[in-house]
Amino acid sequence: MSVAIGETPTAKEIAGWVDRIGLLKAELAPKEKELKALQDALKAMGPGPYAGRLFDAMVFEQERRVLDTAALRALLPPAVIEQYSKTSHALILKLTARKTQ
Repeated sequence: MSVAIGETPTAKEIAGWVDRIGLLKAELAPKEKELKALQDALKAMGPGPYAGRLFDAMVFEQERRVLDTAALRALLPPAVIEQYSKTSHALILKLTARKTQ
């Protein structure tokens, strides 16, 4: 990336960034699949410490509590739900492969 902060990138630079993002995502996808498979295999061994030559891993159980918002919406009036709701905004990047002819 060769554009300085405050400098407007050229269309060619932007196109390069978009294509690089796509290529990186394509490279990472198989690695992410392998990572998930290895993590699932280690978790299947059950809780405990596991050692490699370079890294140590710990598999443990953790309890999580979630709020059943659907049940709350059924119990509380919409005005109360609105009063305690928060809105957040996010900037999303969606990438799709272009069809070549």
